[in-house]
Amino acid sequence: MACIICKKSGYTTLRKYEAPDIYEKYVGIENVKRSWRQCRSCMFQYQVREYPLADLEVIYKKGYRDKKFRGMNIRQAYNKVSSLPKDKSESWQRATWFKQNCNGVNKILDIGSGLGIFPKHLIDLGFKVDCTEENLHSIRWIKNVLKLKCYNQIHKVLDYDLISLVHVLEHIEKPVEFIDSLSGRKLFIEVPDASFFLHLEDDHDDLNSCHLWGFDFHTLDLLLQKIGYHIYAAKRFHYPERNLRRLAVMAKCN
Repeated sequence: MACIICKKSGYTTLRKYEAPDIYEKYVGIENVKRSWRQCRSCMFQYQVREYPLADLEVIYKKGYRDKKFRGMNIRQAYNKVSSLPKDKSESWQRATWFKQNCNGVNKILDIGSGLGIFPKHLIDLGFKVDCTEENLHSIRWIKNVLKLKCYNQIHKVLDYDLISLVHVLEHIEKPVEFIDSLSGRKLFIEVPDASFFLHLEDDHDDLNSCHLWGFDFHTLDLLLQKIGYHIYAAKRFHYPERNLRRLAVMAKCN
């Protein structure tokens, strides 16, 4: 597999997996040969496997909000996260940094809205926000309980000033083509920070089977440059309560 960023084929194998993780077990994948690689040219990290990515689709449609898988239903998960004080809330830290760096933004499409907590924080800060989700539990929750617009596919992007992608890009099989389809809207992207991947244990959730790509500032910038974007604001977040490292950027077309 050639690197999706620089198109070079040379790589170094960083980790190998021959036993299924919790996501693979959930969808019934038993025979696993999976590895994380790093491109020797641009240093981009990516994951390869010997089964089709479509086999993981049920994770997004069902697993993420399945009480048997998550240990709590969507209401319990929402209440747990939304009850955190602002200084302990990852979503609130994300939203306040967003507010500081989004001049000219009013209407937002949030793709992959999950529990709907980040969109709610943005609304509290004065933005107009619509949501997109493919998990049926999340769609019902966001529409019927949170009372937000929520689509099951990407809505007309020309209606929005900015597209928000929080923990989405690492799941997208063709990220260059995906971003190119967003019609030049401003972007807010947050991903696991691959600068710290080498320090993680093999079973850390940032390295799970659903994550295809590992972005750091350099490789995310290279990917966005390929489709005419440039990063104009960036921040590394450390959430010590869960010991997570996150990379957030704001980007716009040149």
